[in-house]
Amino acid sequence: MKRFRLLAVLCGVPLLLLLALPWLVSAEQFRPVIKHQLEAALGRPVAFGKLSLTLFPLSLQAQALTIPGLASAELVSVGVRAIPLISGRVEIEAISLTRPVVDYKPEAPAASATAVPSIGALDIIDGKLVAGGAEYTHIDASIRSGNNQTSGTASWKNATLPVNLRFAAANSGGVWNFSALDATMGKIVASFTGAIDTNARTVNGRLVVKPTPLEGLPIQSAYKPKGTVTADVKVAGPLAAPGLTGAVQIADLEVSGGKLTQTLRASALGLAITPTRIIASPFSLQAGPTLVQATFQLSNYKEIDATISAKDAAIQDLLAIAQAETVSGSGTATLQLRATGPLANPSLSGTGSIAKADLRSDALVPTIRIDTAQINFAGNSASMENAVFHIGNSNWQGSIGVANFSNPRIAIALKADKLSNTEIQSWFPPAKGGGKPVTVTGEIAAGRMQINDLILENLKSGLTYRDKLLTLEPLSAGVYNGKLSGSATVNLKTEPAVINLNTHLEKIESEQLLAATTPLCKVVTGPLTAEAKLQFSPKPGEDFARTLTGTLQFQLAQGKLLPLNLIGEMNALGKFLKPLNANAANTPFLGMKGQFKLNNGAAETDDLRLELDRGAALITGSLNLVDQTLNLRMLTTLNKQFSDEVGGTKIGGFLSAAMASPKGELLMPSLVKGTFAKPIFGPDAVTLGKMKLSQPQDFQQGVKGILDAFKGKKRP
Repeated sequence: MKRFRLLAVLCGVPLLLLLALPWLVSAEQFRPVIKHQLEAALGRPVAFGKLSLTLFPLSLQAQALTIPGLASAELVSVGVRAIPLISGRVEIEAISLTRPVVDYKPEAPAASATAVPSIGALDIIDGKLVAGGAEYTHIDASIRSGNNQTSGTASWKNATLPVNLRFAAANSGGVWNFSALDATMGKIVASFTGAIDTNARTVNGRLVVKPTPLEGLPIQSAYKPKGTVTADVKVAGPLAAPGLTGAVQIADLEVSGGKLTQTLRASALGLAITPTRIIASPFSLQAGPTLVQATFQLSNYKEIDATISAKDAAIQDLLAIAQAETVSGSGTATLQLRATGPLANPSLSGTGSIAKADLRSDALVPTIRIDTAQINFAGNSASMENAVFHIGNSNWQGSIGVANFSNPRIAIALKADKLSNTEIQSWFPPAKGGGKPVTVTGEIAAGRMQINDLILENLKSGLTYRDKLLTLEPLSAGVYNGKLSGSATVNLKTEPAVINLNTHLEKIESEQLLAATTPLCKVVTGPLTAEAKLQFSPKPGEDFARTLTGTLQFQLAQGKLLPLNLIGEMNALGKFLKPLNANAANTPFLGMKGQFKLNNGAAETDDLRLELDRGAALITGSLNLVDQTLNLRMLTTLNKQFSDEVGGTKIGGFLSAAMASPKGELLMPSLVKGTFAKPIFGPDAVTLGKMKLSQPQDFQQGVKGILDAFKGKKRP
């Protein structure tokens, strides 16, 4: 019994001392020692918050550990030996970091080369590493040191796959010699043996990847690979960019999914790796009947030299192999292509052809149906020559070239049999933000171009498209037995598009032109010659007149005013004694000329001149091309012979509607209201009164000026 009591005392005293430690020992008194030993172990300055002592396990705990410029941790637990602690000394056995965050920067100062942890164990719980723009989370690690040997395990999440490490290494003055460094990532198993010098930041070792199924790789794609990858590579040089020497083998490669309609199979692919070059042995890719032969080498990991060839390959499979996400199609293509130069922007050379193909793109609503086309590659450009293709209801032929793929510039020389503005507008989906800017230049031609009801024949033009602004210059086309020439701009930033036209019209049949561009039908005939500066924004199916703005200076020869008989209207106003041509249905004229200023279809004029067989008329006022209303003043002059034939000064309306000039001409001012189809004439008493008050000489000069204007004479 006495022995038992003695044994209890001997065991209980240390236990009581241990339980009394929180009251016997102040944790804060060890701050300098803990700080010194942590800095010696980590090779960097450290700071931490309040210290506390815990018993199970025996450790000193600190809140909010920070290593300036490198890391932080929510909690650090320093395991210590009990007996030395009672005597006031600290001997660290282990360190545990809870939720540490390390922000690694290669340019940051390295830890001291002589910093060798004097602790036996380091544990990391739920850590995070930020390095090179990547984040590695949920890091757990357990590291043990002893007898100049360090070993342990670590795990974390990389993308969607867990990564597990197992290692064993010896440290000698900052040089770590790894006898084992094994890593698994999903089904990938890799191992490294060799040395890493943390002082010089160099590596010298061997990396081996055991046969690994490709389906275990962390590939985020609709395409699913199968096969195996094997590697045996020597790694030597700077840690940031070591040189590699060895080989990588990919066997039994199969890819399915995505846009592939058939499984893509590849022959064995071998990569020979040197510190300055990666060389691929010739290999092939096959999807159904599509066979692509390829080889490549990469110099300094920046310069590529690759060749690709395919004969009578299915376009849909070629696009799928190229992972062209915005383009799909069918048909066949033959290709012989070489790419050399910078990997990001190589120079291309080679040829190809397309036959009986349909291409669909996110940038175009209708399918492009290609009969035949030759493809040429040169430098940073590609061209499609002698192309025959169809878009919607139009048939095309010509060439298209693309230069500078990173900032595309497109050159065209194309001809279509027929085009329609309403159909073209339906080709393009609603605009989306972003995307690369595209510049288009070249020439375009169309056998027939329809803009709403306006028909242009044999259109030819230079073309520039940039920032949704289309410029056509020089522009020429046939229009209703005449010609159009000049330039046009189309602003596609608005809906509907705004068109600016600066053009010369030559001998165009006026009746057809008016009927196609305005609501006016059967108003005037005769060949029209004009200079036009106009702006309009036609909606599909709507006439141009509603938005027509600008100026039009014109003249017509040998035509007719269809809705009225001007002589008959003058007969009604002047009450001629002997009416001439009073029952005619229209008014033939020798010439008409003047200028209109237009604003949304409303036309203003102050110099419209009409030359008749035996007279003339000067017209001012407004004509509305939309609602067809008239608000005009007209001064009609009938020569002496005509005046004498109808009664001269003896006509019934001589005093109220007409007067005679000193030369015996009959002058008749009038007001014209109503519409183009039904003009209404009335006497202009105000103008007639002013004319009667004019001095004879001034009056004669004024009338002479009206008549001379139609004869092309200058006023004296």
